[in-house]
Amino acid sequence: MPPNPSLHRKRYSGLRPLPRSGELKRWAECKIEPLLAPVAAAPIHGGLRIHSANYAESNHCYPSPREHRVGSPSMYSRLRAISLALALLATASSSPMGAELKPWDASFDSATGKRFLPIELWTGGDWDGLHLLRMTPAKLYFGKRNEKSIVGPIQWIRPSSGESLQVYERQNKGKKQLFALSSRGDGLGRVYDSRYGRDCKDEVKFPLGYWSDGETRTFDVSCNDGNLIRKITLTITKIDFVYEGVPHSLEFHWLVGDGKEPGTDMHYTYSPGKGLVSLDAD
Repeated sequence: MPPNPSLHRKRYSGLRPLPRSGELKRWAECKIEPLLAPVAAAPIHGGLRIHSANYAESNHCYPSPREHRVGSPSMYSRLRAISLALALLATASSSPMGAELKPWDASFDSATGKRFLPIELWTGGDWDGLHLLRMTPAKLYFGKRNEKSIVGPIQWIRPSSGESLQVYERQNKGKKQLFALSSRGDGLGRVYDSRYGRDCKDEVKFPLGYWSDGETRTFDVSCNDGNLIRKITLTITKIDFVYEGVPHSLEFHWLVGDGKEPGTDMHYTYSPGKGLVSLDAD
């Protein structure tokens, strides 16, 4: 038996209106099926497109069009929106990203207001939730065109002292930097930067360990055997927040001296699983 044309709406080709409870039995008896193709031009009655041949006649399997005003465009829009929202929620809750971010709940202690910042927040690697600073393997590509990368750790010998260090190598359009853990364990900093002739010890470019929201620390970094002292001030501006849908992100302000030189007054944002996601220069 052909589908009831009175159920075909102009705006919802291929969709059968949801039946009321009393109609379910009749739908089964009449073997009413969803419409799969648009209906040819026909008169419009009460917002319903119908076949002219069936317009004047009504029976058990073809009731009058008036009986089928079971839905409106606004109702269908709401139903579709609700279905889409439920599908997205189910997908998000079961997605690998959701599972990977679960350990990051353990990074922040709401009772003390302190957060543990692991190296994996900088590298974009997976974190197991343990409050330990470890040079875990990293292979991250980021930036608008994936033009930046972080790999490591690798062994590097400091030319000035012969000291062997574990470092991460960061590349950006031909610029090469090497980052090592500070001796105090409070940050990652550069031990080599291809743009400058500096050899600095215990620089902090990224905070590590326990920090609080709004906390500020100052570091006097010795470079070139003490011939250059760089004063670095690091302030946590947002210790734990959602950035572009990613929870447990971090934002901080990094300042060298008075911040008047290029690249010495910066705002950085990092997100779990992504590493650096935003930077702004003042």
